[in-house]
Amino acid sequence: MESVDKALWTTDFDTGIAVVDSQHKRLFALYNRLVELIESEQNTKAVISDLIDYTEYHFSCEEALMEQYNYPETAFHMDQHTTFIGEIMELIQKQSVENAAAYLRAFANFLKSWLVDHIQGTDRTLIGIVPADANPNNAAAQ
Repeated sequence: MESVDKALWTTDFDTGIAVVDSQHKRLFALYNRLVELIESEQNTKAVISDLIDYTEYHFSCEEALMEQYNYPETAFHMDQHTTFIGEIMELIQKQSVENAAAYLRAFANFLKSWLVDHIQGTDRTLIGIVPADANPNNAAAQ
């Protein structure tokens, strides 16, 4: 059976943008909670729902920052977010009761891989464009 490892936050994931890093850490915490529930064979429905909801919230904050600071790759970055949400929803729809444990492990591994790759790749391109103290909630004030 496919194993699932927790995601360890290191400074390699830092963007230097406080709000983005804080949200990424929360996504890691939710992912790690999912792993704990999978390994202890407990119900994962609520944490998966929380992960999806928080991911959508995080994406909206990140996208607001991109627009606020005229990030040149906004369309590409937003497309990655949209594609990811679509892939997650497709995985959820494919879940089968007979193979729930294998499905959850594959789901978690996909989620971890995408988070790590996206944060260390695409999100790092925000560095130097979005200030460290940027706040997506005050876009109108900028």
